[in-house]
Amino acid sequence: MRPLRHYATISRTRQVLSPFVGSAPARPRDLVADFVVPPVAPTGPSDRACAGTPRDAAAFGDVVLIAVPYSALPRVGRDLAGQFKGKVVIDACNPYVSRDGDIAAWARQKAAGLASAELLPGARLVRAFNAIGYSRLPEIAQERRGRVGMPMAGDDPRANAVASRLVRDIGFEPVVIGPMAMGRYLIPGTRLAGEQSPEEIRKILTTLK
Repeated sequence: MRPLRHYATISRTRQVLSPFVGSAPARPRDLVADFVVPPVAPTGPSDRACAGTPRDAAAFGDVVLIAVPYSALPRVGRDLAGQFKGKVVIDACNPYVSRDGDIAAWARQKAAGLASAELLPGARLVRAFNAIGYSRLPEIAQERRGRVGMPMAGDDPRANAVASRLVRDIGFEPVVIGPMAMGRYLIPGTRLAGEQSPEEIRKILTTLK
């Protein structure tokens, strides 16, 4: 597997990778982006990080992580469809009906991973960073490095492998739970949600259908 040159994130607030890669202040209602040259350090912002627009991120990243309110995902998919084609994209978006409205209800009924795949056509999609609250990620990565599992789902084995490298870089142990349809379990409130060891995740997985 060839080395990754760049990671990028697209978010509305400073989420998921941002505590590790550095960031610029976000303005309300804007989608913002961070870029970083690997490796991603779990101990603090990278001095090789910078900020830009979502279109910049989509063009820059070998891997693009999207962490926006689910209601913003259709716009991201429409605006950046050409840039995402064939690229590994990590879906860290969770559908909350109270926040996102009808599209969240649709995504939960369809299964969050399958819904995201429909909204981001052409992307080599992996669902990850959904089961643990983003505010807890930096502390867990620093204090419990490698001991907390990160459940993931995706249909493309190579994309899953690339995303797993990023998960390990940050300080978690990736656990691929199955194809994208299993993304229905990667939302808050399910049995896979929260901070669990890789062994605990695998044990729970045996009970899921």
